[in-house]
Amino acid sequence: MWVFIKGIPRGMDSKGLEKLIKKLLRPAWSPFNLSGRVSISGAKILKIVHTRSRSTEYHGLIRVKPEERVQSVIEKINQAKVDGRILESHPYSKRYTKRDRRKLLLDDPHDANERRRTERRRKNLVSQVIDAKL
Repeated sequence: MWVFIKGIPRGMDSKGLEKLIKKLLRPAWSPFNLSGRVSISGAKILKIVHTRSRSTEYHGLIRVKPEERVQSVIEKINQAKVDGRILESHPYSKRYTKRDRRKLLLDDPHDANERRRTERRRKNLVSQVIDAKL
C-alpha cells in the first residue's frame, strides 16, 4: 500500500526518503535493523506547483509491505520532524472520476446537488514525479 508523506525537504530524493523512513522505523533501543517486519519497496518524490502563485511543494510516496503494518508506519512518520518540519502522512488512494459506483444508484445522473460531480481539490495545481525508485 502506498503512503503519502507531506512536508519533506526540497532537496530530498527517493533514496533519501527511503533511508529516512527506514531510520524512523528502527527501534531506538536496538542498533540492528530488524528487517522482516516492514519493508519499503518503492519511493517517489512529487513536485506540486501552484500555477498562479508559482509556489512549490514537495511530497513523498512510499510503498509499505505488508499492508497490516501501514497504520503503525503512518503513526511513526507523523511523530517525526525533519529540518524543523513536522511530517504528515496518510494512506494514498488514487481517485478516478469514472469509478463512482453510486452512478448505478442515482436516477438522475445530472443532479445539481451532487458534491462528487465537482472537483473539491485545490485548483490550479500541476504535479509531476521528479524522482522515483521502484
